[in-house]
Amino acid sequence: MNFRPVRRSPCRPYYDRFKEEQAGAGEIANTYDFDGQHRFALGSRNDITWGVGYREVQADFRSSIFAGWNPSTAHDHLFSSFIQDEISLVPDRLKLTLGSKFEHNDYTGFEWEPSARLLWTPTEHQTVWAAVSRAVRTPSWSELHFYGNLFVLPPAPPASPLPVLISSMGNQNLRSEDLIAYELGYRVELAKHFSVDVAGFYNNYDHLIVPTGAHTTVFGAASPPYAQVATADQNTGPGHTYGMEISARWDVTDHWHLTANYSWLYVSLGSASSYLDTTPDHQAQVLSTIDLPHHFELNGALSFVDEVSAQYGLGQMVIPHYVRLDVGVVWHATKNLEIGVWGQILSPTSTLNSRATKPPWSQKFRVV
Repeated sequence: MNFRPVRRSPCRPYYDRFKEEQAGAGEIANTYDFDGQHRFALGSRNDITWGVGYREVQADFRSSIFAGWNPSTAHDHLFSSFIQDEISLVPDRLKLTLGSKFEHNDYTGFEWEPSARLLWTPTEHQTVWAAVSRAVRTPSWSELHFYGNLFVLPPAPPASPLPVLISSMGNQNLRSEDLIAYELGYRVELAKHFSVDVAGFYNNYDHLIVPTGAHTTVFGAASPPYAQVATADQNTGPGHTYGMEISARWDVTDHWHLTANYSWLYVSLGSASSYLDTTPDHQAQVLSTIDLPHHFELNGALSFVDEVSAQYGLGQMVIPHYVRLDVGVVWHATKNLEIGVWGQILSPTSTLNSRATKPPWSQKFRVV
């Protein structure tokens, strides 16, 4: 067994301070993060990458009558590592990638996320790939410990002689959401300056976290007396999503590039759909990039986003479909510095119903 020269990636420390205040409640969080990775070749067919990471979060929360956390402080530790092996089964034709991520967190303990990907290049201008992987989403601090008072319903005798406080509670017994993802894709270069990518996917979920199990408590000794109806986050049953993505790239000239994207998504999450189905069914976008003299770049994007509706409290929130135009000029001042000015226009939507309000024309300009 022979080793080829080692290729290293530098270690990366990271610090972030976050502060938020809303409705009298607030959060201050300090995050310390460190990760590093190492890549080397083992023999003539194996390319191995591995790494480790550590994250510490120290947070203090301030509660109000509207929202809060119990307990009011958090001190979390996340340990992680990963290993991946790219195996050349047939040189320049067939490659298998195997790997897994491992982590230990303070909420759900040990988690592992394996994956496998097969890449086949039958010709110089065609590529086919297939993949299967497992992923988890651990519950957040708010899903475990947050409580919020959403709104109050006035008395409605005889059904409800008392005012009713609608609340949402966390659940410290939550487990991670599970995902098994399957992918299949194909890329073809139809001409020297024109290529098309098509990908399909199927995602199978389990233990989805949604607000369920409403229960009522009467506080008769309060002044004035009231009833509270509270929901708590729970792990529910399985669900699935599937869809496809199509992307085409055309290099019109050496300095002008066009890209068109379209995606379609179907969501079926059972009882969780009304809460978690917040992704548009259809999205489309056309992007244009023109390289200008003196390291300037002109960018434009025309996007369409389908309507989105989701459960919010006891009602439903709807965001109608819209079309958005973004235009910007970017100056690449140095290798590590970019300065850009962008304009954004949102179109009025063509749908209007009692659940949503048609947004007016708006223009936004920002410097980044």
